[in-house]
Amino acid sequence: MTTTQAPPAALPPSVDVKVKMEDRKRSLAADVDDLGPSQKRLRKDENGQQMRMDAEKEKEVENYQKDAIMRQMKEYKRQRKDFEEQVNDLQKKCQYHDDHLRTIDAWFAQLLDEVRVLTAQMLPTPPPSASSTTGMRIHSIQVT
Repeated sequence: MTTTQAPPAALPPSVDVKVKMEDRKRSLAADVDDLGPSQKRLRKDENGQQMRMDAEKEKEVENYQKDAIMRQMKEYKRQRKDFEEQVNDLQKKCQYHDDHLRTIDAWFAQLLDEVRVLTAQMLPTPPPSASSTTGMRIHSIQVT
């Protein structure tokens, strides 16, 4: 009797796709060019020494940088001035609205007092919810 062997199983399609993806990926080994600093950042002369700008060019760059810093400082000052003006305007508006709220509160308290006076004339006893000092005075209740 001979033994039968199963045919080798084919790889599922997902494994085949993974192999193709692995082939397409970049290798982890870095290129030799990638190891050194960028040519734009580091310039060297023929002796391997780092090249420097001449004194005049360095002075121009330094002056340009100083001017840039001054321009930025002036911009910050302008922004600070604008923000301070906005804060002052908002404080004025807040004061204006607070004054109006106090006025409305006084009017409302006055309205409540008048309602209490009118209801006291109609009702012989004070309502149980009269807890303000004005309502207590109207109904001649002593507050202790």
